[in-house]
This record gives sequence, structure tokens and C-alpha cells, in this order.
Amino acid sequence: MSRTLVSLFLFLCVACAPDPGQLSPNEALRAFLTALDRSPHAPEQLKVAYDWLDTRSQTALKQRAELAASLAGRSIAAWDMLVAGRGSFSAYSVPSLRMRSRIEGERAFVTIPGEAQGEVEIPLVREQGRWRVVLGLAGEVRQ
Repeated sequence: MSRTLVSLFLFLCVACAPDPGQLSPNEALRAFLTALDRSPHAPEQLKVAYDWLDTRSQTALKQRAELAASLAGRSIAAWDMLVAGRGSFSAYSVPSLRMRSRIEGERAFVTIPGEAQGEVEIPLVREQGRWRVVLGLAGEVRQ
């Protein structure tokens, strides 16, 4: 009986989770920032944050991880190149961030309040049926 209840509970939790393709640019950015902010205490959240990135950002991080791995002599995952402290909005509660977005076709721009520099505009792109965060990393890393 208890096994059935647990199975039913887990099914309902999964069934209620929103489809990433149905999230707005604001919600996609919020999911990315939440995963990044949780990562110091839950390192697996870096992979979740990585999954919210666009293809170009993921490729750039893979290249950086390969270079770092060749220098360190050990394997390094691409998502380990994300650093929570650099992209964190820890001065704010991520759920309460005031966000505005504008959508231009397959691109979106989400504006959030910054600490000293005023507002910050974060670009997103629609890929594979959902909004993804664009990090805007510099070109290819040369080995």
C-alpha cells in the first residue's frame, strides 16, 4: 500500500513539473539563476544550469573544460566551468527578482536590476523548443 502511495506521489510531482518549452524567457532565466545559486551547496545543480544554456555557450564551456583538463591532467565536466559567484545575484532573492522581457522573434532580452551598474540585460535564444540563456563567451579557446 505505501509503495503505491509513494509511486503515485512521485508520478504527480513529475506530471506537475512545467515543460521547459512552455516557460517564458523570465522563467527560463529564473530556472538558470536558481540552479546556479544552489550549486555551492548542491554541485549537481551546475549540470542543471548548464542545460539552460544555448548551444554556443555550451560549446565554449566544453572547449574550456577540455583545455583545463589537459592542463590539470584530469577530466573536467563542461558545467564545472560555471562559477556561481560570478553570475550570482545573491544580493537578491532569485524568486523575487523583478524581471522585464522583450521578445524579438527567436531572441529575447530579460532585464533585471543590477547592484551598482543599474539594470542588466540578459540575452536568451529559443533553441530546441525552449528559451536558453546566452552567456556571450568569447570565441574559441585555442589549445
